[in-house]
Amino acid sequence: MLPLRVVRLAISSAGPLKAIMRLPDLSAADIAYLVLRLAVSGLAAVAVAVSLRYAWSARRDHARRRLAGAGCVLLAAAGILSAYDAVDNALLRPHDPITLASWLWFLLFDLPMPVWAMLLIAAWRQRDQALMELSRLSVTDQLTGALNRRGFLDRAMPAIAQSRRFAQPSALIMFDIDRFKAINDEFGHAAGDDVLKGLVAALAVQMRPGDLLGRLGGEEFAVFVHDSTVPAAATVAERLRSHVRSAVAHPAGDGRAVTVSGGVASIPGGLEPEAAFALALTSADEALYAAKHGGRDQIVLAQAADVTRPAAIAEPGAGPDKDRSEVLGYQV
Repeated sequence: MLPLRVVRLAISSAGPLKAIMRLPDLSAADIAYLVLRLAVSGLAAVAVAVSLRYAWSARRDHARRRLAGAGCVLLAAAGILSAYDAVDNALLRPHDPITLASWLWFLLFDLPMPVWAMLLIAAWRQRDQALMELSRLSVTDQLTGALNRRGFLDRAMPAIAQSRRFAQPSALIMFDIDRFKAINDEFGHAAGDDVLKGLVAALAVQMRPGDLLGRLGGEEFAVFVHDSTVPAAATVAERLRSHVRSAVAHPAGDGRAVTVSGGVASIPGGLEPEAAFALALTSADEALYAAKHGGRDQIVLAQAADVTRPAAIAEPGAGPDKDRSEVLGYQV
């Protein structure tokens, strides 16, 4: 390729118009080379735009942002040089044959470069989406779509900290489906799964924005209620309990209702979020099982409940692996 000053002299002497007027006289090879070179320039411009967009979306990943930025510079340079080479070979030097080296450089470097750049960006995007999906699945209960225990704890900790920053109270509600084991035994686990999914759907409809719902295991669910005292959280819990009774279909379909029992406890201040949450979880769990023992299908406040475990728990055989329904003498 000629130096830039030689190209400028050629354009100034012949004029841009004369260069354009040579187009009809170009050979098929020259026209193909010109069109392909300009097409690669346009492709490089598209690749630059795609890379810039990805660099902006990955601005929190400094290493990948710098790599995408460097790629933008190289792609821009490649696009400019490709356009320059097209004009130089096809228009400014129409009588000089396009060498095999020029074609090889075009086919092996200039053309693949923007294509590979866009394929790399696409692969990065797919990787990012796969990681996001894996992250979502790691904190989501696959059956119901609610947060699983890990996801609920991960979301609850910053929610508690935020409530404290704004000096707002917060509370925890524990729900348990009444006689869920009987549903599984009588109608099968598929029917039980439908009840679990219906319960989450019913709770999600009635929950306030900003509150959190998680499935802690089996038929036990928890709701974090922000900016709420215990009486206010009890009102929320009662509304949720009532909606579940009317909205979730029982597998029997004969007028029987799916009901839940609930326990409500405040999240105390003066402790680290993890310790405060653990204490509230224990209190709400005790209130929940007091609600079970008191007849089910009701909400019990932790401070109003008799959360002292029965003496039967201390009896031989009532170890940590023994079902709590057997210890307390009622069916969950």
